[in-house]
Amino acid sequence: GLDTLKELRELYLDGNQLTEIAGLENCVELEHIDFRYNKISKISGLGTLDKLEWLYLSEQENNPLRVVLKELGKLSSVGYALEPQRFVLYSQQHD
Repeated sequence: GLDTLKELRELYLDGNQLTEIAGLENCVELEHIDFRYNKISKISGLGTLDKLEWLYLSEQENNPLRVVLKELGKLSSVGYALEPQRFVLYSQQHD
């Protein structure tokens, strides 16, 4: 599975009807993940991805944003659309 791709830097799985993000704990080089246009309701195992900078979750049927923000304290940006016409970019500064 994906957990064997330890050098993976970018992952694009948009539009695949996924309901869960899991199993990426060993992909410690990941910097960008695109999960747009899915049905994500559960997120786990992303806390080990210290290099992750961008996580795209727009156009979800569910609202995983709160889970993401708790799981990924070091994340610099999260893209998420609450409605198709509105796009929210959450950013935080790190020292």
